[in-house]
Amino acid sequence: MTKNENGFLIHHYKAVGFMSHVAVTLEYDQKTFDLALPLHVPVYRLVEWILSYLNLSTTSGYRYTLAIKSANGIYRISPNTSLGERGVCHGMFLVLIKDDLQLQTESFLQTEGGKKIPIKSRKTILGRNDPNNGIYVDIDISSLAEKPSIISREHAKIEQDENNFYLVDLKSKNGTKLNGQWLTPQQKYLLNDGDVIEFGKSAIKLKFFKQ
Repeated sequence: MTKNENGFLIHHYKAVGFMSHVAVTLEYDQKTFDLALPLHVPVYRLVEWILSYLNLSTTSGYRYTLAIKSANGIYRISPNTSLGERGVCHGMFLVLIKDDLQLQTESFLQTEGGKKIPIKSRKTILGRNDPNNGIYVDIDISSLAEKPSIISREHAKIEQDENNFYLVDLKSKNGTKLNGQWLTPQQKYLLNDGDVIEFGKSAIKLKFFKQ
């Protein structure tokens, strides 16, 4: 990992060349950094490099994520998504977000077949990836449905406040149910162990558990 005279962070990753990097401005702790980051490397790897560059500890009890900052708001980037897949271009602003893991309670969703889907962050978007429009969610549940298009691109979110988890429908086209009751979009509903969440008119049923 090296830093050139313009202040850009350059990592010589074997799979990509310099032309596959993007020049962005990163914001963290009220400071800005001009960086050149690889387009085709998963964001979780980029975060590791950025933490090293900023001399931040990876064992401090915090989880760090990248987000895109625009005039319309701040949008987190899924850890397994690359900047190229997310449509990041030269001159864009990114934000390094620090989440307090000390408040994080382990939780997961479970399919009807028993598969566990871990919830890894304090705000988790569930829906359907749309690579053509640069939309990637934290958990893509569309593959669980017979007709994936029933699931909206940003269908719902699960967020944590202290030790409580809440479910929010994000104005999805086909709605979300909690224990058989339709949710009012953009309203928070408390999640309890064993609650059943239905996405898109019974297309998918998942159970929520926290430990």
